[in-house]
Amino acid sequence: MRLYSENVRNAAMHMSEDNQQLVWFKNQAAKYQKKTKALEETLSLVNMAFLYFGPVRSIATTTMKNLKEESSEMFSEPSRDYEQKDFLKKKAKGKESNDIVSDPPTSPAVKRSGAKALA
Repeated sequence: MRLYSENVRNAAMHMSEDNQQLVWFKNQAAKYQKKTKALEETLSLVNMAFLYFGPVRSIATTTMKNLKEESSEMFSEPSRDYEQKDFLKKKAKGKESNDIVSDPPTSPAVKRSGAKALA
């Protein structure tokens, strides 16, 4: 009788341990599924954003390249900088001595277009 009760008790304890492990594995599987679902949703959002902003980004990149080229062309002439510095010096001296200073120097692009430079 004692042997029978030990066998039944050992079997019941083993079943209890197995049930605890089963619950733990089920919880782990549920966590894994939640993480997988969240990652799939995030990936779909990132893909949608990439598809939407991809062309916008390329347009912005080309626009920035064009603006950079224009600004480098505009400021590539060092003589224009020296003319403007000389003009500012003359203007400062003119204010001290109350002399009238002529119009500021214009860039070659402005001279070609016939527009007047702003003071």
